[in-house]
Amino acid sequence: MSGAGRLTMDGREVEVREGQTILEVAEAAGIDIPTLCHAEGLSDVGACRLCIVEVEGQRRPVPACTTPAAAGMVVRTETQRLHELRLQTLELLFSERNHICPFCTRAGHCELQDMGYRLGMTHTRFAYLHPALPVDQSHPHIALDHNRCILCTRCIRACDERAGVHTLDLMNRGGKSVVVADNGVPLGESTCISCGACVDVCPTGALFEKRTSHWQADGEVERTPSVCPACGVGCATEVALQNETTLLDVRGAQAAPNNGLLCRHGRFGLTEPHGGRVLVPHVRTAGRLEPASYDDALTEVARRLSRGKAAKERTRVAGLGSGRLPLETLAAFAHLMTGVIGTNRVGILGSGCMRAVADALGGDPLGLLARLEDIESADLYLCIGADPDERQGVVAMAMRRGVHRRGANLLILNPRGTSLSDDAAEELPVRYGGDAAALRCVLKYLAEYEAARKNLGDDAAEEMRAYDDTLAVREAGLDPVDLRRLAALLAGARRPIVIIGTGLAKQGADAVREAVRLAEALRHDARTPLMYLPEGANDLAAARLGLLGFDATDFDPHSVDVVLLALGDDAGYPDPKTLEAMRAVPHAVVLASYVDEPADWVDVLLPARTWPERGGHFANMEGRVGRASAVLTPPEDVWDEADAFAALASALGAEWKHDPAAALNRITGGAKPGEMVRPTLERMGRPGRSGSKER
Repeated sequence: MSGAGRLTMDGREVEVREGQTILEVAEAAGIDIPTLCHAEGLSDVGACRLCIVEVEGQRRPVPACTTPAAAGMVVRTETQRLHELRLQTLELLFSERNHICPFCTRAGHCELQDMGYRLGMTHTRFAYLHPALPVDQSHPHIALDHNRCILCTRCIRACDERAGVHTLDLMNRGGKSVVVADNGVPLGESTCISCGACVDVCPTGALFEKRTSHWQADGEVERTPSVCPACGVGCATEVALQNETTLLDVRGAQAAPNNGLLCRHGRFGLTEPHGGRVLVPHVRTAGRLEPASYDDALTEVARRLSRGKAAKERTRVAGLGSGRLPLETLAAFAHLMTGVIGTNRVGILGSGCMRAVADALGGDPLGLLARLEDIESADLYLCIGADPDERQGVVAMAMRRGVHRRGANLLILNPRGTSLSDDAAEELPVRYGGDAAALRCVLKYLAEYEAARKNLGDDAAEEMRAYDDTLAVREAGLDPVDLRRLAALLAGARRPIVIIGTGLAKQGADAVREAVRLAEALRHDARTPLMYLPEGANDLAAARLGLLGFDATDFDPHSVDVVLLALGDDAGYPDPKTLEAMRAVPHAVVLASYVDEPADWVDVLLPARTWPERGGHFANMEGRVGRASAVLTPPEDVWDEADAFAALASALGAEWKHDPAAALNRITGGAKPGEMVRPTLERMGRPGRSGSKER
């Protein structure tokens, strides 16, 4: 019988709490029991049998990882009998597959090998089976070597319990059992989302990263805490360096908001080789970009800013920065454009979407929206105009865990199918641009429920109930019956959350405002359950930086003479339509780490640092501050962007008055890494009452 109290373990009295296993009690007491199939944060299955212990009154040893602890138990974790049984089990594991340590990618970093040393294994008493097993190298980043697998199922549990996709499972029985993807398809053709969670938990060389498989044992590996800049989730990471010069890999840190997980962009995308690195400034001369000194390049930029219409009308100068840049860099860019050049036409890639979100919320959205922990506890997700797997994979993983492990409902409004379509309880193919009409229709039906009326107020509820739902057929292309069913599911949820993406934000503030009103109607506590999924890591901080005044979609080549693009290592060059508009702009100045094309539209090209070469702060989609570390030394002629901006100000004959510390404090309010930014509004307004428009 389990229960709180004390038990005796190896002659010591130790505390036991209700629900603990013997292994958990031992870990809390500092008693080391050998394990192979156990991994922190995963359910225990007792597969390896190395954690067996003796319990007084039990005829046979029991696995410590799955046996409940109870007050009054007498447990022995180290006896000669246990040692012999564990050694026998280990020898069987070595003989069953082809574990040839000198040729393994994990030699020196293998838990199976370490266990052999720990138990004093010098040979195996059993005949080697030498099975002919394949190595699956079909995946672009991960290899699966069945010869090294010990069938601990840690990868299967991580894929299911952490990533939420359950791509991996066991096939066959007994000695013929193998880990497979889906129904036995190659890993590269499966539903694998490339999060690397399986690699992180594999105790042997069965699953390994192809890019770094033969680097890890050569030299010292140093891991530095940092932040992933790939999207607005702002995942905590650990960046691995070898000999201080070689970037090995990026792994998720066991900290909020991602708690060890990364999506494919953060895990593999950040370390993928990239050609076309810009190492020195270039100036277009006689139709060609030619290398130049920094002084000459900045002089040329100053010359282009100081002549023609741009010199007299500063509004003819526009600037766009990447939301992937740190707050310090974006703040310096904002100061350059507004404080030095004197134009308010400055923004980030995607400013139009952020303008819509900010306008719909009545101001600065930073720190105001739902948090990732809300996704972990939600019992219903309404996903509008978003495909989290495309950019915010960690959010998609949390949603899948909710659906598959807690029974949460997933409702999708999207013109096209998404990677979450198979997990959805309801998916409505709303017509492009018809989201606002569909949401108004849902609100009409939701206003029939008392809780929603209470949240919205009587006036707003009456306005919504008066909405003509036949408009949904024409504008949204949906059947009102389906939308009524959606409203019923929303009304029945105890902890719903509305998740919106750029697909909705691109339709403008009115469309986002309907999602805000819907979220307000569903509120069950002080925080309105609305989350926006930005593409840029610092997109939500743009409002506090004054970087919503210009967007790539605002380009009018007839009103812009000079454009400055601070792209950093953002591979997302402007879309083809915007690119065509920029080709018509007389002068284009670009700060970029890479150029993948001839760049015939660029007049001055300044080199920019890559993410591992620059440090800085980020404020993620929930308002959590993170700090990225500079782990690599940048090339000699690649300046920090803020230094380049200051030098440009000097070339223009202006004084550089930017205070980086004060600017950062203005954005974060003094919040330290890991802390939440205080919102400028106490909480979201009640747009259902005051923000609605005549309809």
